[in-house]
Amino acid sequence: MIISNQIKCHECQEEIYSAHRHDYVTCKCGGCSVDGGTSYLKRVGEDWIEMSIEYPDDLLGPLIASQVWCGDTGRNDLGRVCAFGRAIRDAGYRIVKEN
Repeated sequence: MIISNQIKCHECQEEIYSAHRHDYVTCKCGGCSVDGGTSYLKRVGEDWIEMSIEYPDDLLGPLIASQVWCGDTGRNDLGRVCAFGRAIRDAGYRIVKEN
């Protein structure tokens, strides 16, 4: 499961992300592009740093079972989204690779 589809350009240092399927975004210097949103990871260019966040599908069940998304946690929708992001971060699933 792709949570955030983003890269950072080595040349201009801009972090760009694709918000949804077929959302093709190019950095300000034109050195790299990202596409695919949470559906797929597509990269164009040669000099970028991978900054996407992915969560393995087999671990989604335990996260939901921890009542981040279900049950009465006392959180509003934004609170649940933030809790989900923290759970992913704390589990160490931020993927950073240099191309």
